[in-house]
Amino acid sequence: MLVDMPMVEIIISASVLVSGILLAKLEKPNTAIIAVLAGVAGLFHGYAYGEAIIGATAVPLAAYLTGFTLIQATISLIAFKVATKAMKSSVSYPDFLRLAGYIAVGTGVALMTASF
Repeated sequence: MLVDMPMVEIIISASVLVSGILLAKLEKPNTAIIAVLAGVAGLFHGYAYGEAIIGATAVPLAAYLTGFTLIQATISLIAFKVATKAMKSSVSYPDFLRLAGYIAVGTGVALMTASF
């Protein structure tokens, strides 16, 4: 059974934008709302990554998954290091989160405009 999800790029861009807005607000949103948004974002992000490799044989698939894993691990490590350093700096944690939110909002807006 084939599944075709509509507006994948727009929904991914919107997920980045909404995540940035939630961070910039600095008010803790309802956990259920976060869970639903994360689930929808994960579904569309996963679909987009999977769509890129449909029909590949075992060797390209293994290379893709290895590269994908290494990139995600690197991004996670960098984010952890930046957050750890920011928490030790003179910048307050809420200010750091707000700045990260603004950066995500800008990225989401840029992605949204590129999707049209």
